[in-house]
Amino acid sequence: MTIFINDKECQCKATTIIEMMSELDINPKGCAIAKGDMIIPRSTWDSYTLNPNDRLTLIRATQGG
Repeated sequence: MTIFINDKECQCKATTIIEMMSELDINPKGCAIAKGDMIIPRSTWDSYTLNPNDRLTLIRATQGG
């Protein structure tokens, strides 16, 4: 299925966020995921169902200043 992460088209077979992150080799530590204006709670990543053409924003915490 096609989804978009930070406006980049991605192909994946995953049906949940946690599966998608594993499939796309994204380390979930220090990450947040949003769909539209809403943050998707980490506690729901294993049950949140992805749909074709979903547009997600991946936010990563970084150190420095």
